Amino acid sequence: MNYLNLKKIFYLIFYIQIIFYNSPLFSETAPERKLMADAIKTYSSVSPEDSTKLRLKKREKFLKTIDEIIDKYSDTEIGLELLTNNSYRNLNITKIRENYLAELTKYNLDVCEVNPNFNCLGFVSLAQANKSCDNTNKSLSKLVLASKNLNNAYDIFNNDTNSKKYVPSVFTSFRQCVNKTNDQFSKDFIKSNFVKILLKNNDNSKAVGITERMETDIFKIHAAADIRDSQGKFDKATFLTLLKRSKKLNNQNQEISALYLTNKLMKNEINPFENSLYKYLPIEFKSNELACGDKHDYYSTLGINYLFLSEQKIKLKGQQKKNKEFVANDLEVGINKCDSYNTTPITYFIKKGNFETASRIFEFQSNNGLKIKDGINFFDRVLTNNQITTYYLKQSQAFENFLLDRNRNRSSSLNTNNYLKSLNKAERKIMYPYIGLEGDYAIYKAFVDTNDTCNASSHLFKRLIDTKYEPEAVTYFISNPSISNNKNYKCGDAELELLIR
Repeated sequence: MNYLNLKKIFYLIFYIQIIFYNSPLFSETAPERKLMADAIKTYSSVSPEDSTKLRLKKREKFLKTIDEIIDKYSDTEIGLELLTNNSYRNLNITKIRENYLAELTKYNLDVCEVNPNFNCLGFVSLAQANKSCDNTNKSLSKLVLASKNLNNAYDIFNNDTNSKKYVPSVFTSFRQCVNKTNDQFSKDFIKSNFVKILLKNNDNSKAVGITERMETDIFKIHAAADIRDSQGKFDKATFLTLLKRSKKLNNQNQEISALYLTNKLMKNEINPFENSLYKYLPIEFKSNELACGDKHDYYSTLGINYLFLSEQKIKLKGQQKKNKEFVANDLEVGINKCDSYNTTPITYFIKKGNFETASRIFEFQSNNGLKIKDGINFFDRVLTNNQITTYYLKQSQAFENFLLDRNRNRSSSLNTNNYLKSLNKAERKIMYPYIGLEGDYAIYKAFVDTNDTCNASSHLFKRLIDTKYEPEAVTYFISNPSISNNKNYKCGDAELELLIR
């Protein structure tokens, strides 16, 4: 065989080897393509004739496969498209997830009515979270409620082996809620709350990832504090480092961050009122320039948490106690300037050591605001008549002292209308919720129910005579079985009263 023929044979063998070597590239589909083909086949098999259970099972399988592609093959063409656009060709993965979640939640709620179990609470929480986020009212209280429900759902599903498959649904709801909020502050507020529940369940990597992607500096600082706290590393050095970082923020955000970090110290039973730490805190905590709205509500929540923690965790005396009170007095001013909270009853029960009642009032105000009638009804529900009358009498004395001080120091040049407005504001602050005729009548009934005939009589004649409540008040008095119609009650010097009148 000559050289030319050998050369031809050599090249032929070479090309055959190349063909055979590369043939798997053409004969076998790349794994992500096969997975996507299987996913599309599964999704396409969903029909109107399927039962709800079967339809959900198919969609669950589809989404699980999509998640597998993103997790294992994110560097491929298909993986990148899913990762960046959350879609593939004409498949809108975001919309499919939303529809699946809505149907899954509805199905489980329907089943729960006849076959209740622990997981039902998870789906109830998920449904309520979605409802709060879909609400056109995106107030902070709604976002707080959404966050609590998301956290409950995650807690339930994550801590049950058979329910872990529903955890991705919680993340879907979380992302939906974030996307539906109005501004970056609200978005990062929800994220910071979700970070807390992830840390609680030792899902630290996701907590760190969410924190890193926050755009609001104030929440990055707060989430960083939460992460260090979960690691058992929140100490004085961490406090000072994060406090120093907050100095780059504007004055209001500095105050809010300092408040958050101070609360974190107290939670860990570290005293923030010793001079070595206290000297680094802002001069004031009134947040004077902070407008009423979501951010002020957030500040107020932190402020009220401060009132709880400073009484529960830290026992002080001397200058350190004064330092604590300086901050508390500032917060009283700052929190009460808007109509979200009234600290008077909260502080009253905190000082008495009745933290449960104070907490219930705080939660009520957070969800319902400061409507007088609602406040009266709530107090009637959670307090005894003795608690109500004791609270009212103490606040009445406080308001009377306030009036005496104001009248003593009143300038003759002060505009009467402005003076009356300031008094009205003070009354609403000190006497909440027992303000106006509704408040007077509610207190009158509490006096009657506790057989305090003297205060009841005084209230009737000073506050309710010649009002729409007069007939009802008289009826309420004489209908009380504990009050005798054969007994004369003595509540003062009648002769002297006649003389001075």
